[in-house]
Amino acid sequence: CDIVCLEVGLGGRFDATNVIGTPEASVICSISLDHVEILGHTLSQIAMEKCGIIKPHGITVCYPLQEPEALAVIMEHAAENENLLVMGNFASAEILEENMLGSRFVYRDMELELSMAGQHQIANAITAVETLLTLRSKGYALSDTAIKEGLASVRFPARLEVLSRSPLIVLDGAHNLSGMEALERVVASLDKKVTIIMGMLSDKDYQACAA
Repeated sequence: CDIVCLEVGLGGRFDATNVIGTPEASVICSISLDHVEILGHTLSQIAMEKCGIIKPHGITVCYPLQEPEALAVIMEHAAENENLLVMGNFASAEILEENMLGSRFVYRDMELELSMAGQHQIANAITAVETLLTLRSKGYALSDTAIKEGLASVRFPARLEVLSRSPLIVLDGAHNLSGMEALERVVASLDKKVTIIMGMLSDKDYQACAA
């Protein structure tokens, strides 16, 4: 392979994928309370596990809306490993259109389209863009057109997936509080009565999610 997007299975520090040396970029996405019985019961503990992928003299790309408690740990580990920390600026994104079917926005002078709903997906896209621009700075041939086409082609089954438009039926696999809050923000934007069918394993924080 010329390049591999190597996704951590759980945590990072002790994950099997962490056998590699310093990668082209270490990417840390949104950190929330999940798998707490393994990773820890606070955001700082979970962030420490995630930061296990930060290797010496590399580049770390961070989700732009990271909780301060988690961000503090990421900044500390990046500094200790002499990493350049790259973080997108969500506030600089000009949202042109946003609805249940996706969004259209301008970021870094590129007009980008997503088929996935929710501002959290815009933040995810910004993370991806910053990662790609980091790779471009290292010599990879990544044009603005390729970035636009790549994001426009992304599909994420079972995450705010529209199964039917009339009637509107949406399937979402949110299974922790932050995922449920993201779902709630999108559902709250609908100007109509909503019926919800929800099922969740008992080891999840189902009471807070249902609330």
